[in-house]
Amino acid sequence: MGLAASQARLLGIGSKKINTEWQGQQINQARTALANEASRLWQEHYSMKVPTAPDITNFTKDQYSFNDGCSDYEIVSVESSSSSDGYNSKVKYRYYQDTAIGNDFENKDPQVQRTGATDAKSGISIKKLPSGAYLVTKDGKSEIVQSLNDLDDDTKTALTEAGIIKAQDDGTGNMTYVDGSLPQPGFMVGNSKTQVADRNDVETDAALKRIAEKYPDSNIAKAINAGEDLYTFSKNGRIQFACLEDLEKSVNSSTDIDKQSSLMQYSTKFVQEEILRTSDAMVEKNSTGRYRSISLADFSNNEFALHAESTTDNEAYDKAVQAYNQEKMAYDEKVNQIENSRKKIQEQDRTLELRLKTLDTEHNALQNEIETIKKIMEKKVDETYKTFQ
Repeated sequence: MGLAASQARLLGIGSKKINTEWQGQQINQARTALANEASRLWQEHYSMKVPTAPDITNFTKDQYSFNDGCSDYEIVSVESSSSSDGYNSKVKYRYYQDTAIGNDFENKDPQVQRTGATDAKSGISIKKLPSGAYLVTKDGKSEIVQSLNDLDDDTKTALTEAGIIKAQDDGTGNMTYVDGSLPQPGFMVGNSKTQVADRNDVETDAALKRIAEKYPDSNIAKAINAGEDLYTFSKNGRIQFACLEDLEKSVNSSTDIDKQSSLMQYSTKFVQEEILRTSDAMVEKNSTGRYRSISLADFSNNEFALHAESTTDNEAYDKAVQAYNQEKMAYDEKVNQIENSRKKIQEQDRTLELRLKTLDTEHNALQNEIETIKKIMEKKVDETYKTFQ
């Protein structure tokens, strides 16, 4: 190889060496970036808050209660307090009482009928109307008469013989007719016969008052407040109330009971109402720090023994467990994402490391070749110099 060829070869190899050095720099920069990303992921991982499972003891507390001989009472809270009357606490307590509430129901198929009596022999039926008149049905035809004396003779005879009406002397030798076994004005609602509500019954009176309070603009409220008769009947095992005006409206709306207008009927049901009270109190503790007795101003300072029972708010605990499970799932998912990213970074770094080792090998080979060419060129120079001496 001549000197010129060696020089050209040296330049080519030098160029390759520079290129391998540049590639090595790029790989090192890429590995540095990967290292920074890995460090960021580790920092993110360690800064994450690990979810803590809820402790059921944090949802358990002592529930204190007492009984005054009639009702049970629960202590809601006890706060330290001092007063000139010698009380050491402010106590909030609660109890439950049955409270009647009114309910309304629009019966869209009431099938209201007036009650009355029927002579089985003649088939004549008679109903006394709230107005005092009578509705008489004979041979499928109905008519209203204002007085029993207005009935035709055949009807009078049939109903008298049946005992439904009675004939009596009015004292002047004339016969007049009065009720016998004829029921008083009333109604049938479906298959239930109505009765006049007993306003002297304490529970009935309380129920009617609750209905009037809840539905102040209703016809039944007006009837209740005016002291009018109310009618009761049973539906699905519950006592129902209706006023005369609403019953008359339905029964008069159509001669076909299947096409009557709706009947507004009312009922009451008893619910447990929570009553909260706050009272000054003297609360005593035992040697373990638990409350043992209480004297409340609301109870004329009578002392009651306190019963302690540990209670757990299971609903709140279950919600806390559910929230923990959701947080744990999100935490695990994030950790898995970070771990997967770290594995990808490690794989990329290993690939770059192998590439860098290959470049180092190539770089060393080029460097050795450069050294060899330089020696050859030096030898050629020496030989040429000696030739011209």
